[in-house]
Amino acid sequence: MKAVVVCGPEQFGWEEIAPPVPQANEALVKIEVCGICNSTDSELAEGTQPYRPEFPYVLGHESIGTVIEVGAECRKFQVGDRVTRAACIMPGESRDGLNSAWGGFAELGLVRDDANSYTSQRQLVLPGDLEPETAFLSISLAETRAFIEQVAEAHLPLKGRCVVVVGTGMAGLTLTRWARDLDASPVITLGRRAERLTHARRCGAHATFLLDEPDLPAKIHERSRGRLADYLFEAIGKPAVIPQFAPLMAPAAVLAVYGAAPRQEYQAAFEQLPAGVTAVQPGPEEFRYTRAMAEALRDLVVDPGLFRTHIWTPDMLTAAFQQVRAGQVMKGCIQMRFA
Repeated sequence: MKAVVVCGPEQFGWEEIAPPVPQANEALVKIEVCGICNSTDSELAEGTQPYRPEFPYVLGHESIGTVIEVGAECRKFQVGDRVTRAACIMPGESRDGLNSAWGGFAELGLVRDDANSYTSQRQLVLPGDLEPETAFLSISLAETRAFIEQVAEAHLPLKGRCVVVVGTGMAGLTLTRWARDLDASPVITLGRRAERLTHARRCGAHATFLLDEPDLPAKIHERSRGRLADYLFEAIGKPAVIPQFAPLMAPAAVLAVYGAAPRQEYQAAFEQLPAGVTAVQPGPEEFRYTRAMAEALRDLVVDPGLFRTHIWTPDMLTAAFQQVRAGQVMKGCIQMRFA
């Protein structure tokens, strides 16, 4: 079967590899699409991702597919189920000289029935009447929804509080949407690109500002009627710039970081914040919300057109990553359809 193998920095493409063989507690999945994670997959393709496995590895952690075979001891999945995050090589495992960067860019993958497994927790059954080219969005939506809910559960409800979201990629735009859904007021989104700020308003932002605008604290203070940010959600993944946002936050604000840089890099930035600011970096438990997000997409409670900008065929793999790196893609997937 074909799979995307990364052999070294910027050395990746479709290669023929042996198909996976399901064990008794696993199910075999025909993968239909796999989304590109703009940050993580790009870093893995470049070889710069801090938590990457050793080369060579199979890429892709946002796959959607249909179960075609079930092992004798697998009860979680049935033939015909549409499932998330099937992997041709399970994370942390290897075979045939290949490691796993989850391994969803492949024609076939596995899902596992193991209640104690981090990976298996995130391999879930979705509504069967949701097309794969839309279903893949449920993974990213669930990640940011879980993140914002976990922050609110640990601190204070967002309702009526001033929320500032920094970033207008997929994470920042979805956090904007969820903050608005949770009745934060005002929701203010900051970014570097005017066209993305326009999109943030479509996602629910009450106000938007460019990051390099002068007097940002004063503008936030004015828009929020005398307040600064009670919550600041950082969604650009650059720890070094976090101290620059301190003037935007209220004295007892919560700074919540959505990013994959090493924890120690963020810790150095946190130490430069005012004493009253609480900095948190929860790992999102997206499995709590994945099915709900899929149902919201199916029922058009969430418009997939707000976030999905590209659908590629396998021959467009290189172009897809080039478009991602050029900032042209909000969210896209590659269809696993080979001639």
